[in-house]
Amino acid sequence: CTGAGRCASPFPSAYLPRASTFEELTLERDWFVDRGRPATLADTLDNSSYALDYARSVIDCSLRVGAEPYMNIDLMPRALAANRTFRAPNPYGNPAPGTDDCYTFANGVSNSAPADPAVFAAAVEGVVKRIVEGVGKEAGRPVRYWELWNEPDLDYAWDRSGPDPMGSFFRMATATLTRLAEYRRSGALPRVRALRFGLGSFANAEAAVKTLQAMDAAGGRVPMDFLSFHGYSDDPLAIVDAVRKVAAARAMSRHYRHVELA
Repeated sequence: CTGAGRCASPFPSAYLPRASTFEELTLERDWFVDRGRPATLADTLDNSSYALDYARSVIDCSLRVGAEPYMNIDLMPRALAANRTFRAPNPYGNPAPGTDDCYTFANGVSNSAPADPAVFAAAVEGVVKRIVEGVGKEAGRPVRYWELWNEPDLDYAWDRSGPDPMGSFFRMATATLTRLAEYRRSGALPRVRALRFGLGSFANAEAAVKTLQAMDAAGGRVPMDFLSFHGYSDDPLAIVDAVRKVAAARAMSRHYRHVELA
């Protein structure tokens, strides 16, 4: 924040954005290093492929104030994206004039589907493993909850320009949640075995309901510990109603009655 000392960043200055252009900002916050080509499975095994200093700084800040970290992976690094060519930021309209920079992830890359869901899944496992278990001089962090994506039912957050956009989202989610569950099962550390993985942050309760129903109808093949969704209303009873709808769908499911709702 700037101006009259109204607020100060809780993060070390080294982790604040240094970019002067939209593209520089986008690449600076990518959590997987772009080497000018699509990433491979071999790249996901290389510690130098991960850029996690900023994520660690946020986690450490949360821990310092006594909050339990709740991590969300909702930005597609250019190295993992199906589309590597940036479009103008926020092609979906601005909430107010001059606020494009608030939506710089709506650029056709950061909100893209992955080029290869298996490589993306391996990279996400790499993030979780390196943050939770630690790597090199970096100690592990006690981050239990990991959420996959944010508001994929809205086009600013999951690009709709390609074929079958929601199909690509669920292929990504299936590959990633399956891989994360396998990582947890193989974990030797209690911290790893206690991990919880969830899906969604859907913008609408209806999208969460449809997702739960579709995944249940498919036989519950996708491992999921929690399902997250948003509620937007000035009426608190409308929020309560949204929660009730998703809770009812959970109660009616065969395979996901155990999931936590966030």
